[in-house]
Amino acid sequence: MNLFTPAIKDNAGAQAAVRSWIEALRSGAYEQGTEKLARGDHDKRERYCCLGVACNLNRPDAWAYVSISEIDNEWVHDDQETMLAPAEVSWLRLTDECGSLHAPNPFVKEEDWEDGNTALTTLNDTTTYRDAHIYTFKDIADIIEWELEEAIK
Repeated sequence: MNLFTPAIKDNAGAQAAVRSWIEALRSGAYEQGTEKLARGDHDKRERYCCLGVACNLNRPDAWAYVSISEIDNEWVHDDQETMLAPAEVSWLRLTDECGSLHAPNPFVKEEDWEDGNTALTTLNDTTTYRDAHIYTFKDIADIIEWELEEAIK
């Protein structure tokens, strides 16, 4: 299993898209949030999930603000709250744990987890798991980069 479809090996545009995602996660320009693609006030997205960063890079105009309560507000991207829309899955050439092209919540290899695989959203949202560390955007970028390098060998 790999995070990316085999087609990424010969697709320079998709590779560049993934590298821009990796760079954005490492840049410090995005504050890491949990449980939703993005959260914030009605005029500004403030915290992002790692998948929300990808959404923002690919289609920054596809966000809509949703007020859930006075203390819980979120931004949805192409009507998605927690997972990628098909446009982002295709843009990044992602697969799911079964190798399916439609991977709204893509899985990666990670040895700290019992079965050796876990969803990117789980890594993003984890504060502790057994003795695993907290996964920062930089940690997640390292994992995505490793997966990309494996896919294009």
